[in-house]
Amino acid sequence: MLTGAEIPSGGSAHVAGFNVVTQKRNFFDQLGYCPQHDALFEDLTVKEHLMFFAVIKGIPAAIVEERVKAFISMMGIEDHTHKVSKKLSGGTKRKLSLGIALIGDPSVLIMDEPSSG
Repeated sequence: MLTGAEIPSGGSAHVAGFNVVTQKRNFFDQLGYCPQHDALFEDLTVKEHLMFFAVIKGIPAAIVEERVKAFISMMGIEDHTHKVSKKLSGGTKRKLSLGIALIGDPSVLIMDEPSSG
């Protein structure tokens, strides 16, 4: 329910002060989610993944490239920038998944099984 995947059957849930049912847009703007199993597109590169999700999260086009480069560096995956995800090691996939969760600068980060990577 806190990721927006399920609707509460009763009561209410709030994330960063926003109701997860009635204020979904505001709620999603505040949320970063790193699932247990990497939800990657196997034919996109590391850079393409981060650019795609940066645009989805509303990062201004003028700074997307800069933001993506910074995240690749921060995650220590510069050598994998142009590799497609199906060719990445498990650890690098986890780093990419975390980068995707953080790229929109969320105020709330939900990590499912963060120790798995």
